[in-house]
Amino acid sequence: MSTDRGKKRAQQRQARADAKVTEALAKAEARTQAALKRAEEQSLAALDRAEQRATRGAERTAEAAAPADPIWARPEPGVRRAGYTRDQIAKTALAIADAEGFDAVSMRRVASELGAGTMTLYHYVRNKDELIDLMDDAMMAEVIVPDDELPANWREALAEIARRSLDTWTRHQWAKDQPPGVTIGPNGMRHFEQSLEAVAGTNLGWLDKVEIINMVDDYVVGYMLGQGEGGATPDELREKWVEPMARYLDVQLATGDFPNVQAMADELGGTRPAINRFVDRIGDSQHFERGLGRLLDGIEKYVEGRQPRSGRGKRR
Repeated sequence: MSTDRGKKRAQQRQARADAKVTEALAKAEARTQAALKRAEEQSLAALDRAEQRATRGAERTAEAAAPADPIWARPEPGVRRAGYTRDQIAKTALAIADAEGFDAVSMRRVASELGAGTMTLYHYVRNKDELIDLMDDAMMAEVIVPDDELPANWREALAEIARRSLDTWTRHQWAKDQPPGVTIGPNGMRHFEQSLEAVAGTNLGWLDKVEIINMVDDYVVGYMLGQGEGGATPDELREKWVEPMARYLDVQLATGDFPNVQAMADELGGTRPAINRFVDRIGDSQHFERGLGRLLDGIEKYVEGRQPRSGRGKRR
């Protein structure tokens, strides 16, 4: 009997010992896996830091060595080495900005989307400024009117260029909050050439022609800057703006310091009706066209006034 109890105690001691060994082995395995994971994470972090240092070094080296000439003054990489084109790079960067905003655009991100290494991208684009130049020029390609669609009449031609410019800015909302590129690219040159062709029929001097082109460009840019993110419908403006603005105007008009605003509000039926009518006017689909038409009316008067007397009243 005592022998059986001894065997049982021995078996229990052995079981406890086995359990302790198993537990110790499991803990050792867990520690080993944790150590391996930390080592892997540290290794990846070190590689990432090394890549970032190499990227920054490449940027500094490229910027220090970069010539004053724009990227388009250099030929694209030769056929044997080129795996990507500037057009591909620009379109990839535009797609990122359109989807996530300009801040998401970086040399590393563009390279990743192309399936290339970051350092590989520097073979094509020296730095971020050149990448922005490529993006700007790709946008300019969207502004160019096909030759067979450019109206012969200078006024209609300028209007068509302005509409295409607006459409381009609307597609790339992020661009209005970012500084433009520092150089003019091939598409920018073609856009400028087309704009000069559009105003050729005015028979004005070169400086007048360029100034008129800039006036129309300024109108488009100003319109876009006033539209907010993607523009807002009249109902959206009313919901967010009319009531708080009306309350504010009521307080201000009560001071008597704004007689012209008061006269406008009185004639339009009060502050809320006045603001609602204003919202309807600036929020409708023809707001851009009305402003563009009035700008062109003024330019047309100027053009007519600068023509020789025998040529006045004629349009190209």
